Amino acid sequence: MDEIKPLDISKYLGKVRNRVSLIGIELEGGWKEFPAGEKFDRDMSVFRERTPEQRATVKRLRISRYGELPSGTMMPATMPIWMKRCYPQMVDDTCGLHMHMSFRSKKHYSLLMTPEYQKTVIVELKDWAVAEGIRESNPIWSRLGGANEFCNHEYWADMQVMCQKKDYDHFRKGNRYTAVAYRSGQTIEVRILPMFAGVEQSIRALRRIIDITNACLVVLANRQKVDLLEIDNLPLGGIVERDVVNL
Repeated sequence: MDEIKPLDISKYLGKVRNRVSLIGIELEGGWKEFPAGEKFDRDMSVFRERTPEQRATVKRLRISRYGELPSGTMMPATMPIWMKRCYPQMVDDTCGLHMHMSFRSKKHYSLLMTPEYQKTVIVELKDWAVAEGIRESNPIWSRLGGANEFCNHEYWADMQVMCQKKDYDHFRKGNRYTAVAYRSGQTIEVRILPMFAGVEQSIRALRRIIDITNACLVVLANRQKVDLLEIDNLPLGGIVERDVVNL
């Protein structure tokens, strides 16, 4: 990914309308009391190889469950309410914060199927983390640096959209453990965030990803010119609209 250049989204970041239709969130961590009505998934990667200090924290906080809590689909505007209700009481560097995004238009999905989108997400989140004053010890830095096996920086969109079932093979080329993963042409999953100690910072990080995504869509769409071609010999006549990629 080093040779891929990020998109210049500076003119549009946080300034364009939202094109993300629905989102889904996956929280990893430990809960003292698991939120009523929510789904629980056991995830063996959470709190793996626990230290004596972690075991003491689990006992002190009276953590009853640890693993993953996946949300249902929701509108982006409702995300903060759900996050504040469902956020776990304990997290560590094994815990990831993942967001799925879907779009009303398949064109939006296809526009984002480019390594430049993933590169832009990584670069812009680095800038965001610096602005937030996040310490060097925070696991976000190893994730953004490509050192986490659950969100590597490979780009395998074409292979990922062809995969119809969830697998757990970290060594297969085209696996799902990339910073940005493409789910059977339905959703795009950004996997690169860690679970932050506080819910408010996690909310800001998710909002940033949505802003980055919307800005990328504008830049990528601007690369395409729409030509209106009048074709005399059509049986019904009229105007045909087609997309022409400006290479």
